[in-house]
Amino acid sequence: MKNINNELSVARENASTSKTNGKQKKRSETSFDVQIVGKKHRVVFVDGYNHEKLQGAQGRNYLDDQEMYVNIDQHSESVKDTVLHEILHSCERQVGLKPNEEFVHPIASVLFQVLRENKELTKLLFLQK
Repeated sequence: MKNINNELSVARENASTSKTNGKQKKRSETSFDVQIVGKKHRVVFVDGYNHEKLQGAQGRNYLDDQEMYVNIDQHSESVKDTVLHEILHSCERQVGLKPNEEFVHPIASVLFQVLRENKELTKLLFLQK
């Protein structure tokens, strides 16, 4: 399994641009897969709000394609929060709910904060003994 923090570092490096003949050239995108209710979904890190897949947002979930796009050009904690936010949208879809931004936005932020601030809880939930 890929280390997500390493993927974030690689994504930030790949998202940087270089000048070639006066034009900006974008490097390759970085992605990883997550399993959500037994289905594979791809999380793709892209550079900037102006990326065509983001349409001005921090993240965008293409539920029919099982792909999520996340703007890497934000604070690393915000990137992680955005990934969780988009995963929750996929969960909504997988259990037959309609996408609800008024629910997902605050729940993603609060859940991310709870998991980040309670290391013992994450150990209880995710570490096998």
